[in-house]
Amino acid sequence: MRTLVHEYGGGEFLVRDGELFHVDLNQPGVQRSGSAGRRAVPGTLSLARYADFDLSRRGRWLVAVEEEHREGREAENRIVAFDLEAGGRRVVAAGHDFVSNPRFSPRGDRLAYLAWD
Repeated sequence: MRTLVHEYGGGEFLVRDGELFHVDLNQPGVQRSGSAGRRAVPGTLSLARYADFDLSRRGRWLVAVEEEHREGREAENRIVAFDLEAGGRRVVAAGHDFVSNPRFSPRGDRLAYLAWD
């Protein structure tokens, strides 16, 4: 397991309630491992890098830092949320030079993160 988000890595996995969410340099997207086996998290982009995960209290939403690199352009940094029940991905925050540390509130109804330009 390893990620290159922000070019230095770190935050490449989260273990919660018997589930492992992680990234691997040799596989695209985010992987989920647990009692149902190993599978990709739906909605992850194949060319994006992911790190710094948190899981909502009820386990429906997985949030992460997403960093997408494109030839000749600055990397795009976003906070994204993956719906683990219905599938899909939502962009929570975008347009900043740097984002990090997405965390759900103790009640699970709010999300905090760091961002700056």
